[in-house]
Amino acid sequence: MNKSMLKMISQGLLFSGLALMWACDPAPRRELNAEEKQADMMWLYSKFGANYAPMKYKEELHGIDFQNLKSSYLDAAAETKDNDEFYALIHQFVAEFKDAHLGASISASGRKGRETVKYLGFNGRRVGDLIEVTAMAPTHLGGDYPISVGSMISKVNGVPVKEYVLNEAIKYEDLGQEESNLTAHMSGRMFAKLSTLGPLPKEKDITLTLKEGDVEVEVTVPWIEKDLYTYRKDMKAASPQAAASTKKTESFLGDDNSDVQIPFALLDFNGVKIDLDIFKNDNKKSSFKDRIDNFMFTKNVASWTASPASANVLGGKKGSLAALAQVRSIPLGAMAIPTSHTYPSYIWPETVMKPDPANPGQMKETKVWMGYILLHSFSVNGDPVPEFKQTLSAFQQAGVEDIVIDTVNNGGGSLFLLMDLAQALSNKKIVQPSIQIGTNEGWIDSLEDWADGAASDAEKELAKRLYNEVLSSDAQGLKITPKATAYNLEVMAPWKMKGNTELTKEFNVVLLVNEMCASSCDIFAGVLQDNKLATLVGQRTMGAGGNVVSYMQAPNSNMDIRQVESLIVRSNGEYIENVGVTPDHKMNVSETAPGLYEGVRAKGVELLRKRHETPAVFNFGAPMKSVFSFGTYKH
Repeated sequence: MNKSMLKMISQGLLFSGLALMWACDPAPRRELNAEEKQADMMWLYSKFGANYAPMKYKEELHGIDFQNLKSSYLDAAAETKDNDEFYALIHQFVAEFKDAHLGASISASGRKGRETVKYLGFNGRRVGDLIEVTAMAPTHLGGDYPISVGSMISKVNGVPVKEYVLNEAIKYEDLGQEESNLTAHMSGRMFAKLSTLGPLPKEKDITLTLKEGDVEVEVTVPWIEKDLYTYRKDMKAASPQAAASTKKTESFLGDDNSDVQIPFALLDFNGVKIDLDIFKNDNKKSSFKDRIDNFMFTKNVASWTASPASANVLGGKKGSLAALAQVRSIPLGAMAIPTSHTYPSYIWPETVMKPDPANPGQMKETKVWMGYILLHSFSVNGDPVPEFKQTLSAFQQAGVEDIVIDTVNNGGGSLFLLMDLAQALSNKKIVQPSIQIGTNEGWIDSLEDWADGAASDAEKELAKRLYNEVLSSDAQGLKITPKATAYNLEVMAPWKMKGNTELTKEFNVVLLVNEMCASSCDIFAGVLQDNKLATLVGQRTMGAGGNVVSYMQAPNSNMDIRQVESLIVRSNGEYIENVGVTPDHKMNVSETAPGLYEGVRAKGVELLRKRHETPAVFNFGAPMKSVFSFGTYKH
């Protein structure tokens, strides 16, 4: 497929993300009455009361009074004038908890008269405090529209973009971290709205300030309002070549019965294709492993757009560097590690200054090999740990001592996987964090199943202790096991965490993080920092610190709810939730997005180079003394 065709597809699929949710039944056709709306609110309250593990923590941290919220929102629900206003109210209620994992969703129906779209005709991404326009809708390509690809937007209706987001957008979706909110909402969500996701703009027009250098110019453009069914048909009609360019097509709505088909790929913030299976509802029947594997930020969708085939799966037969170049800059002289298919990796030559042993006090230029690994997700197919270890062995054979590990925009995934990958970086056993577990029926059932099916009597005994701890906390009326008795995560994988004996010595590691590093990525960053296995560079991580379970569905609106059912405690005693991990060297990562994040990689390399000049100043490696305790939280 040639570049022009890819561009056409990208234009044609610009805003299809408005149209797809992953619940079961769609938004209702009829207008709900006051009684039905209140019934749905009571269903929502029951799910929070029974399953939302961080309730007490959120009440203390954010000054939330759940009982007062219940009363006020129940009354407000009855007063809403239509379904859309009611949906917005539910999103506003959810946003009160400032939780990146918490979310409500309604399936789009694909039929007329159920959802309304309001859009401006372009998509974008955050670059610092500005929004860069990255693509135009095919319906907006004709005429003299004043906005085009590359336009930089600094203000909305006279208000700086940052201020506009923090004042308006987070009322209905609050990730609990300011930088995360800015990046998520500035990545196209501001300029394309769906009625089931929040209130539509009331004004007919919007005034945008375009910035070019020091010059700012105001332009006023109209909001286009359409029924979702009409909207997507118009998008298809405006890009017929895109619709015909591939045999494999999927519905905008994920609805197999839809007669409107357009090819697209769901991409995360790394530009990597997302497997829709991660969005399936777990409900309370999910297994113990499912719960441990679901530490994923399920709202990490930057946009729905076309994707070059090489970016659908990083690495693979087409070569890891060819795929990696779609999402990251690559230095000159880079040589791919050919076996690194899951996590693209390479080595490259770097010039450093080292003390000259032949001339005391003098420095001399020296060429060294450095290594790079992109950990784009902890939700991948198969078991990538052997491959990861093989990459590290290849680094050693090439004489690499310094590694850049890139977790920018990593939305998380499996808790087991992050633990294994972190441990692979050390030839000594490291300290894993601890977990407080929700006392709901879902966790109790899955722990009971684990205890019954454990591989040995010893593992069965450990599982029973955890199961009994949860039962005891439940009997005391607690929604989560106490922090004082938080269980080390190794209890979930007893005796499996061992030092990587294939490493002759540990690497000097720089870990790149940003505000979209979430959930398992948050935890991975904390583990490396707490064990002194890496120096962190970038932005504070999102702070999504628990496993996610989805519950379906409200009886009348058919809304699903995703909730957090545990809390992770770092080995230094801090929570991940709403705190995240603060890097050792801070910088605004979003400003480096136009250069495929080369700026943050360069900062990491700079620190590694300085290590060679003054090694005593930099404390890479030297992991903490291991504390492995089943049942007792230690720090």
